[in-house]
Amino acid sequence: MGLQSELFKGDPKLEAAAVSDPAHIVPGAAGPHVLKIQLALIQLDGATLTPDEVYGPATAAAVLSYKRKRGIINRAYQSTPDNIVGKMTIAALDEELLKSGDNRFVGFSKEQISSLKDDLNRARGFLDQVLRKLSSSVIQPSTEVNDTQQKVRNVFKTDEDNPVFDFRRVELIVNYRTLRTGIAEAFPLRAEPTNSLGRAAFVVGVTDPTVHVHTNYFNLHEDDRAVTLIHERAHTLLKAPGHPGTGDVLICVVPHEGVQFPKISHRDAMHNAFCYELLTLALQPNYNAGRFRNNPMCTLSSGAP
Repeated sequence: MGLQSELFKGDPKLEAAAVSDPAHIVPGAAGPHVLKIQLALIQLDGATLTPDEVYGPATAAAVLSYKRKRGIINRAYQSTPDNIVGKMTIAALDEELLKSGDNRFVGFSKEQISSLKDDLNRARGFLDQVLRKLSSSVIQPSTEVNDTQQKVRNVFKTDEDNPVFDFRRVELIVNYRTLRTGIAEAFPLRAEPTNSLGRAAFVVGVTDPTVHVHTNYFNLHEDDRAVTLIHERAHTLLKAPGHPGTGDVLICVVPHEGVQFPKISHRDAMHNAFCYELLTLALQPNYNAGRFRNNPMCTLSSGAP
């Protein structure tokens, strides 16, 4: 039976190392298989190394430390551990990854996993708040209801093409319920040490539920981390690839004022993950227009609020 952990299974070099002595992974090796070993050492042993796909001195030291703590020694010819990843080491890493629940959180440190769990809880709370406000009766208008309606109109352009607000409000509620259910699912999250896209998180297409998370994600404010997860789940759950109407340019809007750049249609807004992110923040009790108005990514664009 091959390797079973989500991080290791299917990698030809790791699979070979698990069954063949000549395929042992040694210092000087390089490639994606080394990166996976590095991520496993960070996750399981708290190794302080840069996951760079190179089996250099830091990785060799981390391997040796891991093996010493667990007494991984081939007694047939060794009396002390070495810094090579062979059959016994691969088997130990793979088994420990499975026990750690790596099918959900792949390649993160224990501290990062704790932070992600907090962020997921916060995201669920945010979506509960959004659904409560969207579901509020409009028969007896109140200040809160009027505020919610105004923000929905401004972010999702609900007055364009169709003046019936309730119809589009129901459509939006359905989508937010889908997000609320989906954020509570055990979808996989994977650490990404390289960040060629310059994003804190991303998904690949709309069929793979994995949310890829870069280390700079953890530098964000906790509220922004929560809505980042909502944003990425929107791509998958709502089958919304890309950001229609804007591309990857952030939608700049002060939700209660309605000044928006770039301008997009209601149809595009309903399939644009930025809109779900922004409305979620705008409907929280700690809503602060300044964080939208003063967003440096927006003030660089002509016509931005």
